[in-house]
Amino acid sequence: MNNKIKQFFEGKTNFISELMDYLYKNEFNTITLQNYLDWRNGNYDMPEKAIILVFDDGFSSVYNTAKPVLDTYKFAGTI
Repeated sequence: MNNKIKQFFEGKTNFISELMDYLYKNEFNTITLQNYLDWRNGNYDMPEKAIILVFDDGFSSVYNTAKPVLDTYKFAGTI
């Protein structure tokens, strides 16, 4: 199973780029999980169209594929 997940993310840069481009063009704002917790406690002003990006596993292929794309848009994400 783990190998299938790893293979899925290898070479998915275009998919992730298109998704991040859509979010960027439609003015979504990424926040971290900590931002969300702070908001729940009244210590953070939630931006409009807030979204949390979470990648469910820690394979290096996910990091190597997603991180450069997130950096391009200055988006936060959790891997």
